[in-house]
Amino acid sequence: MPVVPVGIVGTFSALPAGYHWPRRAQVEVRFGVPMFTSDGERPQPGPAGLRAATERIMASIQSLSGQELAADATRGSSPISTGPAS
Repeated sequence: MPVVPVGIVGTFSALPAGYHWPRRAQVEVRFGVPMFTSDGERPQPGPAGLRAATERIMASIQSLSGQELAADATRGSSPISTGPAS
């Protein structure tokens, strides 16, 4: 099954930092070319295969949006908390 990368540009103009209500602004949604994993259907088994597929998808989204990749995206760690620390 393909993954279609999507980049969204102009959202900061629509909702700048500190604002609680969106403003009228031009926002553009860019669709990339459908991508398949290296074997055509599924990523290679295990975390390394999933990471490789994720990095390809994120790089494609970055090229569509023009934004820089977050440092965590290239290291493979997630800034999202999954719950309280143990």
